[in-house]
Amino acid sequence: MMHQKPSQNKTIGPIKIMLLIGSMMCAIWVTAQSDPEITNLGSAINSDKIEYAPSISADGNTMIYQSNKEGNYELFMAHRDPSGAWSSSEVIESIKNFGSADVLIAGSSLSYDGNYIYFFASYPGGYGIEDIWYVEKEGESWSNPINAGPNVNSSGYEGFPSISADGSTIYFMRTVESPYPGKFCYQLYSSKKDKIWSMDDRSTLT
Repeated sequence: MMHQKPSQNKTIGPIKIMLLIGSMMCAIWVTAQSDPEITNLGSAINSDKIEYAPSISADGNTMIYQSNKEGNYELFMAHRDPSGAWSSSEVIESIKNFGSADVLIAGSSLSYDGNYIYFFASYPGGYGIEDIWYVEKEGESWSNPINAGPNVNSSGYEGFPSISADGSTIYFMRTVESPYPGKFCYQLYSSKKDKIWSMDDRSTLT
């Protein structure tokens, strides 16, 4: 079992942050290029529930992650101050309030410029079981969720999107038919964007 080390009031510069992970204990930890040790991000981020699938901004100062700390899975946002401390997390209201209370919301990807959050959700009115959606930054808040459309989403399941640094390619997973009866498999896909996501450019990653 991994134990949390006592805080050492150590500043971690944005350039040093290398990786954010969800541990086996479903909490968020951080490691840095200059320090291979893994550090729990503490109670500002983590709770006695599940924190998972973090996405970090290009400057290392904003994090989006999923958690069920308020009941259902939602997307939360936290900011890091100059001392390296993370602020208390706040749920992203426009994403939370778009659907009913039992909607699954998870798997966020924050764009390189910080202006878009891609995620998957089981909102009604989509194309399948769970679709990929995104929101756009509007001042200090976020737009209502927008479906990525039928060139990305299918009648099945799409999840855990990851947007490229230039915003032109989205990578995601999809359920596909399994050769084993009663089973299913996941496969990675990509889709390129030229004003809209293009089905012609979509390709299975092998």
